[in-house]
Amino acid sequence: LAMREEVAFQKQLTKEWPYAARVWEQLIKLSPKNADYYENLIYCYDQAGQTDKADATLERVTRRFNHPGLRTQYASRLQEKKNWAAAADMWHLLIHQPSTTNHQPSREHHESFLACLYELTEQKKNWNGAPAIEGYYTAVTQAHKLFPSHEPFQINAAYVAHDLKKWGAAADLWAGLVKRHPDSIDYRKNRLVSLAQSGAHKQYETELIAALQDFPNDTTLATDAVYALIAQEQDVVTTFRGEMVIHKQDTSIEHPASSIEYPASSIPTLFIAISTTTVLDSIITALEEQPPTLPIRLALFDAHQALRHTEDADALLTDLYARHPEEPNVLLRANAAFINKRDWDNAIATEYALIQHDPKNEDYRERYR
Repeated sequence: LAMREEVAFQKQLTKEWPYAARVWEQLIKLSPKNADYYENLIYCYDQAGQTDKADATLERVTRRFNHPGLRTQYASRLQEKKNWAAAADMWHLLIHQPSTTNHQPSREHHESFLACLYELTEQKKNWNGAPAIEGYYTAVTQAHKLFPSHEPFQINAAYVAHDLKKWGAAADLWAGLVKRHPDSIDYRKNRLVSLAQSGAHKQYETELIAALQDFPNDTTLATDAVYALIAQEQDVVTTFRGEMVIHKQDTSIEHPASSIEYPASSIPTLFIAISTTTVLDSIITALEEQPPTLPIRLALFDAHQALRHTEDADALLTDLYARHPEEPNVLLRANAAFINKRDWDNAIATEYALIQHDPKNEDYRERYR
């Protein structure tokens, strides 16, 4: 056997693939339980262009042998063919079922498993009897625990926890990323959103004030803080990752450069929960102690409006509109207020001003008409 093995390897070195394959076939007849022989044979079939033969052999022997090398080849092959569910099954088996060797699943195995689950999630399909995104969450959190220094696992786990509204887990994962990247405003915002959604209001308030102090020049942090609480009552939550949106509804009110959105028609009934109202009152107090920048004053207006502090909201908006008559985010709020009061002359004027800022916005044009 040793001499034949040497011949087979020598033919592989000289790239005489059909010859090498024939030698491995002979060795398999002599030692049919040697999975390594099959692994080399399949490799030679592939190199010789006999892919159908390689596929058939690999599928057959993978069922027969508990061999990590063969399973890895088979899983990779299924993945290349975009057979995502079968590939995910094989990667899962490779990662979780003990083998007859001292094999330890690698980071690359976990990455491939996650890639298959991601594709199934994108196609909104099930895997293992449940939505694929749930399997993805389980897999990525396990991968993060096994490879804590590999940051992409932690980032993906945080985003998917956010998607699944596992707010406590999401808050913990964002906390780890904030610790690693204290200068990342996006990670800090996502941590705050998760805290607000989880009901950890005291911690949320404490970290919000700290964030306002750490990022005094950020134009969205204060407003995002308010909308995180508004979103808690409306089930509209967005993470700060560009175009990737967790859950989004059609909206008619916006706030400056923010990712969180909420339906304007729901504002009067937002704050049924006393705890949320109390926290937002505390946020208002904290914001009033900050420098009166435009974003902070807009956040104050929206908070007062959400809590139905009509006099405070009207006074703030009047002052904002007088000071910033061309600012789009002020115009949006002023326009909504004028429409609610049926002050049509000013409503038309503000709508026209908005169109000048964004001529392609069909919503503005429709309202103007």
